[in-house]
Amino acid sequence: MIKIAIFVEGQTEQVFIRHLVAQIIGYNDLSFNCKKLYGNCLQDVPYEYQNQNAKFHFLIINACGDEKVLSVIIERIDNLRTVGYEKFIGIRDMYCEVYKKRSPAIDEALNQQLIDAVNKRIQSMDDPDQIFMYFSIMEIEAWILSMYNLFSRINQKLTLEYIKQELGYNLRNIDPQKVFYKPSDEVDNIFKLIALRYDKHYSEIESICSKMDTTDFQDAKANGRCKNFAELYSDLFNLI
Repeated sequence: MIKIAIFVEGQTEQVFIRHLVAQIIGYNDLSFNCKKLYGNCLQDVPYEYQNQNAKFHFLIINACGDEKVLSVIIERIDNLRTVGYEKFIGIRDMYCEVYKKRSPAIDEALNQQLIDAVNKRIQSMDDPDQIFMYFSIMEIEAWILSMYNLFSRINQKLTLEYIKQELGYNLRNIDPQKVFYKPSDEVDNIFKLIALRYDKHYSEIESICSKMDTTDFQDAKANGRCKNFAELYSDLFNLI
């Protein structure tokens, strides 16, 4: 069994990644458990899936903070190696307090500067080839917005045409990582069209992710969109 630890910044990312690995790998070859960092302790959170015949086991840890993801990897990596984990993945948003102070809009140069700083720190660690960091730009909701057929499955009223009519853009033709400074607000705007809200609550992200399938992941990568998601998807898919 290959054991992989994934560290994310929050609950939204944890639910998204759980659904993503399940769709890519399939439950026959998969087991996982999810934890939340509370103080210096890991607490169980929904859900866990045990499978004695699994080829892959994922430990998905919510580090509870975008800028904490790498530091939590550094704190936990030696202990996880001793119990058989051999690959360590970090996933965090680009949007954070530091970013807001430095730029009021998407800044590709700033993005690269922050990514380079993280990668430089990783390269200074032991066995850096085991550690992979992915940034959603600006939030993981950009990846959700890139799955443009998903919204009509959430509610049949939310077609591409209706969203364009009401909000002025066609999700099929844009790269959300390049357009939306705060993508979670845009998901909320779409939900408001059907008199709902998106506030990052557990039930909301769980409901959204439950509608996802592999065709949505292909949409997210189509025509070179959502490059950061495409890289993560490719790396996970290559495990199979």
